[in-house]
Amino acid sequence: MPIIKDFKLDFSTRVIIWNITESESELKSGLYFSNVLLKKFESINLKHKRKEFISTIKILKFLNYDYKYLSFKNSGKPYLKSGKKISISNSYGMVMIAVSDLDLGVDIEKTRGKIIGIKHKFINKSENFVLNNKKQILNLTKLWTAKEAIFKSYDRRGLSFSKQINVLPFKLDENNGKGYIIDNGIVKYFSLIFVNLKGYCATIALPK
Repeated sequence: MPIIKDFKLDFSTRVIIWNITESESELKSGLYFSNVLLKKFESINLKHKRKEFISTIKILKFLNYDYKYLSFKNSGKPYLKSGKKISISNSYGMVMIAVSDLDLGVDIEKTRGKIIGIKHKFINKSENFVLNNKKQILNLTKLWTAKEAIFKSYDRRGLSFSKQINVLPFKLDENNGKGYIIDNGIVKYFSLIFVNLKGYCATIALPK
């Protein structure tokens, strides 16, 4: 189980990033699937998505959490019946999980040129700073993970990534940032922690 990152943000928050190299059968070895988890697993058709799902269970077992009680809200957001908060993200063989007392959000994305073609869907004028750089793909990916992490923490469907989720200017070498959501006249702020990995960008969003 190649763990790329394993660190604590505070006494209650632990983050793990894992690179999947195992086969599906290797990942399933030693795991028990509750009816909820089995139903979720059987609904996944793509092989790499199945491996990502099993990897999530494997990491929870590694962390000594009762993974059998992992469940999902209607929005798709995962939760543990113990009351601990959990956020999960997957991208091209990488799995990122954070467990905390805080209702945080995480996102990891592989850096790909494809993101340039969809930038209009999530960027606003105040975030044009990500375009004025030779490393535009990295900047855009970092911005996207920040917005996705905020979205997961806030957990409300229908938010506009370009109009309602905002990220303050950052530099590629910075590890911390800030963002906020505007929703029905209410502003909700978030602290951002950027995790730099070769070929990937990752962000943790913590509600303030």
